Amino acid sequence: ANYQQFMEEGKGNIKKAKNYKNVMAKPMFNIPLDQVCVPGLHISLGLYQKMFKMLESELHDLDMILATTLTNPGFFNDPDTDRAQVLHDHRLHGLEPYVDAVDA
Repeated sequence: ANYQQFMEEGKGNIKKAKNYKNVMAKPMFNIPLDQVCVPGLHISLGLYQKMFKMLESELHDLDMILATTLTNPGFFNDPDTDRAQVLHDHRLHGLEPYVDAVDA
């Protein structure tokens, strides 16, 4: 139906294909939609990969913040900087185990 409308109303103009659900050719196979199996594994893997890349990116950013902060030459030598100040920093909030590891 969409192909027929595309050819009749859209005159086969590819620029108008979006108005006909991008159907620009006849179906290659005549398979009823209720007999099509959605590739669940591929969809799941795609979602997992996207989430993993987001996590990896966030962890990389956090690692860069930690590296920049902790390698600052005056960071630990400043007598006015104490442990509470370090852990209160919005970029390092909740990272007490990392600070403990540096102190050890």
